[in-house]
Amino acid sequence: MLRACSFIFAILFSGILFSQQKHAVLIARGSEPGWYAEFRKDRLLLVTDYGKDTVTVKHDFSSVFKKKYYHATILLPNSEGGKPPFYTIVVSIKATACIEAGSGEKRERSITLEMDKKILSGCATIR
Repeated sequence: MLRACSFIFAILFSGILFSQQKHAVLIARGSEPGWYAEFRKDRLLLVTDYGKDTVTVKHDFSSVFKKKYYHATILLPNSEGGKPPFYTIVVSIKATACIEAGSGEKRERSITLEMDKKILSGCATIR
């Protein structure tokens, strides 16, 4: 229960800071492990591992909500200075109905994120 509460707090705290910028374009979330993402026109906020890790990525996401299928591979520098010097985030969003595992709510898009050898699957909705 403590893990879930701290995850919700991390999402709320990150979302509050992020929401002070521009309106969200697309909100996504999934479970096992719990994760949350907010796509804006020019960046992505990604909270993973029940709030343990947070990543903000600057990238042109303006077409995320315009296409029935969106796919992007984003190359980012490794901030820890290790090898490899870069890592990737692969974003795949499909305009396919999706049922959230945690809540049972129906969303209009399915999403898969691949990052650091982890695959995160979930549902997304356009705001």
